[in-house]
Amino acid sequence: ASTTLTATSTRRPAHPFLPLTRYRDDDTTAASSQSRIVKRMGYTRGGATTSADTITIPQRLLAGGAARAVAQMTLYPIDALRTLAQTRDGRTLADVGATALIRGASTTSAFALFMGSIQFAVFGVCRARGIPTIVSSALGAAASCVVSVPQEVIKQRLVTGVYASFREAVQTIWK
Repeated sequence: ASTTLTATSTRRPAHPFLPLTRYRDDDTTAASSQSRIVKRMGYTRGGATTSADTITIPQRLLAGGAARAVAQMTLYPIDALRTLAQTRDGRTLADVGATALIRGASTTSAFALFMGSIQFAVFGVCRARGIPTIVSSALGAAASCVVSVPQEVIKQRLVTGVYASFREAVQTIWK
C-alpha cells in the first residue's frame, strides 16, 4: 500500500524526539511503523516506561559498584590531601610522605564497589516501585552507610598514619 501524506490530520508522536508527522486519517501503515520504532527504542506511549526500567538487580549492582569504585580510585589522592589537611596534629604531606596519597586506595575502592552496588540497587528498586526520587535516593544513601562509615574510618586512619596497613587497621578495630 502506498502512503500519501496529506495535511488532513496531525497525530502526536509517541515520543517527543520523533518528528510530528502528518498522515491521512485512514493511513494506519505509517502509524504502526512509527509505533514499532518507538517500541524498539524502549519507549511506550506517553514516555512512562523506558528501557532503563528493565535493568535487573544484578546489573544495577554491577553498574553502581563499578561507577563508585572508579570514582573513588580517581579521587582518592585529592581526598587523602583533604583528610591530611584536617588533622589537628600539624603534620604535612612532607611529614607523612607522598605514599600517603595512595596508601589504602585499592582497599578503599573495593569498599566503594560495595557502597555503590548497595546504593544504586536500593535506589533502582525503590524507583521501580514508584517511590519518589528524593525518598529513593535517601534510602539508597542510608543503605550504603553500612559499608561507607567503616570504610571512611579506615581510610582516614591509613592516610594519617595511625595504621601502617589495611590489615593492621581491621585487626585493631575488630578487637
